[in-house]
Amino acid sequence: MDLPARVRPFNNLQSVTASVVRNAGGGGGISLALMIADSTGVYECTTSTVNPTSLVTRWMLPSWAFKSMRRTGPNGGTPTTDNPIGFFPTYARRLDSDNVIVVNGYVGKTQRPVFQSYNGEVLQIDGRIDPVVGLQLPTQVPEGFSTNLVNLGFNTRSIRFRLGPVEGSRGLVLPVFADRR
Repeated sequence: MDLPARVRPFNNLQSVTASVVRNAGGGGGISLALMIADSTGVYECTTSTVNPTSLVTRWMLPSWAFKSMRRTGPNGGTPTTDNPIGFFPTYARRLDSDNVIVVNGYVGKTQRPVFQSYNGEVLQIDGRIDPVVGLQLPTQVPEGFSTNLVNLGFNTRSIRFRLGPVEGSRGLVLPVFADRR
C-alpha cells in the first residue's frame, strides 16, 4: 500500500522525544529525529532537506497499523484476536538498539470474537526501516517499516518485548510512561 504524502496537524499531543539517527542511504550522516506520540499514532520525523522548516516522516505506527500488528499466516497474515480495539499512545522513544519503545494507554477490550480485557501495555517494537523499501521477492522476509508492505511491515515478529498483564498482586493498568536503558 503506497501512502501519499500529506500535511497533517498533530492531534492531542502526548509526548515528544528526540534522538540522533543515521540518514537513509548509508551515507554515514546523522540527523536529529523527533518521535511524536499523539492520539492518532506514533510518528518519527526529521527536518526536510528541501525545506528545513517542515518535518518529514521517516517511520510511523498509526493507530490502524497498531490495532492489526499481531498477525499470523503468509503474505502479511491476518490480524489475531490479541489486538486491542484501540490505540492511545502516551509515550514513544527510539532506543539506541534501533527499536522503539511504545506505551499504549488504551484500556478496554481486545478484538472479537473473544473481547478479552485489555489494560494497556508497553512494547518494544522493531524500529528498523526496510532498506529496499518493500521491493523484496515474495520469498524474502521484510526487514522493518515500509509504506509498501502489508500493515506497514508490522506483524507479530515486530514485537521484541512486551510488558502487558503482570502476574502477582497488581498488574500493569493504564501505563503512561516507560523507559528501557
